[in-house]
Amino acid sequence: MKIRKYEIEKVTIVLPGGDLVYEGTKDLDVYLGTVADASPYVLLDLVNTKYLSAKAIGLITFYVKHFREKHGGLKLIHVNNNLKKLFGIAGLLKVVEIFESEDVALSSFGPQIGKLEKMSLWAKEAVA
Repeated sequence: MKIRKYEIEKVTIVLPGGDLVYEGTKDLDVYLGTVADASPYVLLDLVNTKYLSAKAIGLITFYVKHFREKHGGLKLIHVNNNLKKLFGIAGLLKVVEIFESEDVALSSFGPQIGKLEKMSLWAKEAVA
């Protein structure tokens, strides 16, 4: 499976090219392991993903916890309704953060990410 990545500010966006079953899960594991060494903030964009295996769900949950331990985060964007239901049934909506848009997900990382940091600086200048 082809997996693309790009960066916005300090966040790495990982975009799998299809479903996360069989080989796709192995590829994602290797890819996220590599990204974990370089960036503490990751968005997993599932816009091209219709199906997740149980192994993929476990892998995503593992990396969510792994990134939190590094004081970063792994969050999901563009998740279809069937996959959201799957996360709900597995009881993982309390663990895995899912966002509809990239902008909202980026801002959820807080002021350490460039855009919010700049916005808070502007707000402080306006008050002063």
